[in-house]
Amino acid sequence: MLPITYPIGQAKNGAGRGPLVFASLKASENSKVPVKLYAVEKNENALHVLNYNNDNYWHNLVTIIGADMRTWKFDRKCDILVSELLGSFGDNELSPECLDGAQHILKEDGICIPSSYTSYISPLQSQTLFSNMKMFKNAGPLDNRHNNTEQLYVVNMRNMYIIAPAKPVFTFKHPRNDLETNNDRYASLTFDIPQDCVLHGFAGYFEAILYKNINISIEPTTFSKGMFSWYPAYIPIKNSVTLKKGERLRAHFWRLSDVSKVWYEWSVSEPYAVPVHNPNARSYSMHLH
Repeated sequence: MLPITYPIGQAKNGAGRGPLVFASLKASENSKVPVKLYAVEKNENALHVLNYNNDNYWHNLVTIIGADMRTWKFDRKCDILVSELLGSFGDNELSPECLDGAQHILKEDGICIPSSYTSYISPLQSQTLFSNMKMFKNAGPLDNRHNNTEQLYVVNMRNMYIIAPAKPVFTFKHPRNDLETNNDRYASLTFDIPQDCVLHGFAGYFEAILYKNINISIEPTTFSKGMFSWYPAYIPIKNSVTLKKGERLRAHFWRLSDVSKVWYEWSVSEPYAVPVHNPNARSYSMHLH
């Protein structure tokens, strides 16, 4: 199965075309609790849709704001901040940076929806994915031989074998008290190999807590029924690795950042060492602006 798309390459933040606005208004109607709703969106094209929806469906009950949520100057603070910034690998559409930047408009006792989210990975075998990734034409520099193997793909996975159950990688919570620190992370994970197989990379998933005990998930063991908005992420490796039954696989993942971008690096150290993929964001990154 060919890759569907690359993950987003820049900070995605805002109300988009307004599905969460529809949901918020419906929640207000069902609970009989009136709300003052602001839809903040920086994309001018999406603003046209929001204004159209406001005029034709929302009875002009929504205040449409053309701004970046991270820099918008609001003369009051909100009780609830609702967003949908999650990617297939949880934080790969810069939800942590966007929501941290928007926290200045939230009351001290305010609520973020989602309140937390965790990324997961499973080692996988799929010659189909591996071969298609190698052949996939990309828009990167022609002389960058690493490009295909050093970025994430969003894929409707078929013809694959999940070598071991998924394990959590990175977790982010909102709101948070330590906004001075960045969202860099490091995780080392080990997997027991149950049978002879070949490692072609990793499947990436996420699980999110929206509010209290209300969850959504694409992680196979907790998959939410009807969750068709997100396919898993395929995180490839440059060369396949033969694994034997009883061996232990150790993988390493980094989430790193500088003033302009965020990126992942990953490698394998057991049973055989694999070079670090995407060092210093040489092939793939997510732009913050």
